[in-house]
This record gives sequence, C-alpha cells and structure tokens, in this order.
Amino acid sequence: MELRPATLDDAAELGAFGRHAFVTAFGHCYGQADLDPFLEAVYSEVATRRDIADPQVRIQLAVDE
Repeated sequence: MELRPATLDDAAELGAFGRHAFVTAFGHCYGQADLDPFLEAVYSEVATRRDIADPQVRIQLAVDE
C-alpha cells in the first residue's frame, strides 16, 4: 500500500466516496431538504476539486499499487 496526495483526477471518485460515507453514517439524522444542499456543497466533484487544489488542505489517498 502506498500513500499519495490526491490529484484533481481523483475528485469525482473521492467526492462520491465521501458522500456515501457521510450518508451511511449520518444521513438518518437529516431531512432530505437539508442533506442534499450540504452534500452538494461539501462532496460534489466541484467542492472536492476545490479542496484538492487548496494549498491549505492536505488530502492523502492510500492506494494499492
């Protein structure tokens, strides 16, 4: 297993993973009207690309290569 920085090419898959993990763990706590805007703001591909590109944010991926 190797640890590497996330790249913009990882954004779609990483965002989908984050969305799934959040909904699985906490989705039952929120109504859909509150959950959907939050997921879009935090876990959309656009939001994930913004986080990856931000030099103040470090996102590392464990990959099996």
